[in-house]
Amino acid sequence: ISIQAIHRQIATAINLVVQQEQLVDGSRKITHITQVGALKDEEFALEDIFVYEIEGIDVEGKVKGKWHATGARPSFCKLFTKAGVNLPEEIFNKN
Repeated sequence: ISIQAIHRQIATAINLVVQQEQLVDGSRKITHITQVGALKDEEFALEDIFVYEIEGIDVEGKVKGKWHATGARPSFCKLFTKAGVNLPEEIFNKN
């Protein structure tokens, strides 16, 4: 099987990548929720849907931050709807 065929299989099998990082205070947080799109020029098209942005560190040394939507609409929302999960469209609005 060719590497291109493997890439196509991965691109059609994976909808979402969830990235976790260890932050400077030692905590672990999910920092990116990214959708995997079709292949473009033999590379995966990745698009962040939500990103955790660090705003600072509090007096106790804990990282503080907020989730922000990027404005990207997940291409796989139809799968949620089919499963009976109705996500409000406004959660994807850029903030």
